[in-house]
Amino acid sequence: MAHFNNFLTETRRRERVQFKEAIIANRAAQLDANYYTNFMRQLAAETKPAQQRQPGGHLPMTYEEQIKLEQQRHIKFNELSAAEQKQIEAERESLWAQIPAHIQAKSRKLAGR
Repeated sequence: MAHFNNFLTETRRRERVQFKEAIIANRAAQLDANYYTNFMRQLAAETKPAQQRQPGGHLPMTYEEQIKLEQQRHIKFNELSAAEQKQIEAERESLWAQIPAHIQAKSRKLAGR
């Protein structure tokens, strides 16, 4: 009889442990889901002010605005003043001078110069 009581006690203990593990797993799953939704809300709240700071706010640029902006950004070398052209030429030559001498010929060949 003692052996039978010991068996029942052990079985009930295992069932209680499994029941507790199931409860903990369920609560952990709920916490993970809640954490994910809270994190996404926080992320959306953080990105909203950044989007509002962009030019035009939430509205995307129209095609005409994009073309106008690209025309403002694009400047050809021959449209620059002579002083600016000389300055850019000097900067380019100083950059070429930074390349080691034994590699300059190959670099110029690859660049088409």
